[in-house]
Amino acid sequence: MIMRTYTFNECYQMLRVDPKTFRLKEAGIESDHQVSRADRRIRFLTQEQVDRLAQDHGRLLHTPLPDENEGVSSGAFKLLLDRMQRAEAEIACQPYRLEEAQRYGEDLVRRQQEEFSEYHVTLNGRITDLAEAVTNQFNELQEQLQVIEQKVDQTAETFAKRLKAVSQADRDAVKLLRELLEAHSTDQARTLDTLEASLTDIQTRQDDIQVQIEALEKDRAQDLADLHDQLAKAREGITEKITTLVAEVSSEKAVIVEIQQQADTQEHCLTSLLHLIQEEISARQVRTSEVAQKKSPTKSKKTQSIPESK
Repeated sequence: MIMRTYTFNECYQMLRVDPKTFRLKEAGIESDHQVSRADRRIRFLTQEQVDRLAQDHGRLLHTPLPDENEGVSSGAFKLLLDRMQRAEAEIACQPYRLEEAQRYGEDLVRRQQEEFSEYHVTLNGRITDLAEAVTNQFNELQEQLQVIEQKVDQTAETFAKRLKAVSQADRDAVKLLRELLEAHSTDQARTLDTLEASLTDIQTRQDDIQVQIEALEKDRAQDLADLHDQLAKAREGITEKITTLVAEVSSEKAVIVEIQQQADTQEHCLTSLLHLIQEEISARQVRTSEVAQKKSPTKSKKTQSIPESK
């Protein structure tokens, strides 16, 4: 089937888009391989591609109405020629395709017949083998059944002979053994009754113990609840004490910080005072040395003038 094709100009009109925004690579369509055979400059899109573009972008296809006065464009005419050439090629290939299809059908029918014949032969062989195997198994089972019947008859005859060979003394011994068994059964019944009574007593005691355990569990649960309440109250008291201690510690820390600040201030004052004292001492030492230096020349002059007076 030859699908209808449209030139790009026809696509612009059908999709109502601008040629600048008509980008086919973003839509995954390779139009470089879709060119006209009559004119390599003319590219086209198929009906399926145009429908997919309209569906992807939510556009309605506007099929342009033919104008009687307007002639067919050259691009559309060349695409029409391409379609006619493809149609002629398809029509020319149809006889060869029909012959190939007919040969393929004949070959298929022949193969099916051959396979059916082989399967029929194989199936008949399998049915024959299965029938023989079933017959052999039936014969073997029949022989085994006859052997079992013979063994049963022989066992019955042997048991009858043994029953006839049993003496009166043996019969008395069997009777005595039966009486002993009956007495033993009676004793067992009594023992079972005693055991049932004991079990009933034990069950009653277990029920009493269960009741006592439940009462103890209730008392224990009540004690645990009381203990939990006491612990909660003690926890609340401890929490209040801790809160009070934290507040006291915070206030003491504030006092300590204030004392530390005062100590730092006093230390700073003492340090400043010490520097001042050191500076005062240094200044006095300087003044003392200067005074000493001023007095030393007058003393030398006095010492020199004393011998001359003598």
